[in-house]
Amino acid sequence: MKFLCLHGRGTNAQILKTQLGMVLHLKTRDDLLIKKLAPLSYELGRDNISFHFINGLAETDRMTDLPVMFTGPFYRFYAADAYAPDQLTCSLQYSSARDYSPEDTLRAVRQACPDVQSSVEALDFLRQVLNDDLAGPFDGILGFSEGASVAATLLLHQHTKRHDQQIGSSGSSSSSFSPTTPQLKCGVFVSGLPPCSWTDSRTILADESPMRITLPTAHVVGKRDPGKPASKALWNLCEADRRVLVEHSKGHTVPWDKATVLEMARAVREVVEAVKRDNYKLSTTL
Repeated sequence: MKFLCLHGRGTNAQILKTQLGMVLHLKTRDDLLIKKLAPLSYELGRDNISFHFINGLAETDRMTDLPVMFTGPFYRFYAADAYAPDQLTCSLQYSSARDYSPEDTLRAVRQACPDVQSSVEALDFLRQVLNDDLAGPFDGILGFSEGASVAATLLLHQHTKRHDQQIGSSGSSSSSFSPTTPQLKCGVFVSGLPPCSWTDSRTILADESPMRITLPTAHVVGKRDPGKPASKALWNLCEADRRVLVEHSKGHTVPWDKATVLEMARAVREVVEAVKRDNYKLSTTL
């Protein structure tokens, strides 16, 4: 099982690899070192689950509060900042002070997505990666923060295009996805943000759109994450009986503590098992 991994805005592929512990999954005899310092890779590597990390479309500024140990260059997938840090902080304040739904919260802080061209460029960029025989084939997609928004947009777009092809419609998207583009089978969202429309500049919300992510998904959400309402809005867009939630005590980050990592590994395994039950042909023998 192979996942395509998308980093957050203002970071890069190497940083996400480090955050997930994959950088320490080396050919070494010190198995205890791997287990202690790279628990997620240790846990999932035994299940024949692999990860491929890519950089975003273009360079951008460093993510706010990114630890000094991480070095650039830094990248983004969307041309515009769809989820600015001050808006995420504001969204948590709104949801805490009022009995707002996640969707009401995002509307209250006037959260907007990038323009259509930016969303389509991100989709086309991922299409090129999915069609790259050397990098893939990929069975699932994992995204952190902005990367999760792009991943969710891709999964929704994939579902919509497949539906359009089944009913003989050309659809309304200008993205160059084709019937030959490999189809992803699941998603993992860490500090996830809702997807962005590829037809207008808006966030896709469950109480405004009938579109849903019907594939198996895992959601890792921080209780102190200022973007928690956004993560819950993404959760609401995913089919109820095919989603798994992992909630941890930290903020907008990839958690490293052993208990949470074990829960993350469990959630990913549940997603993989759901894919198996869907009788998909995977890129490796599970």
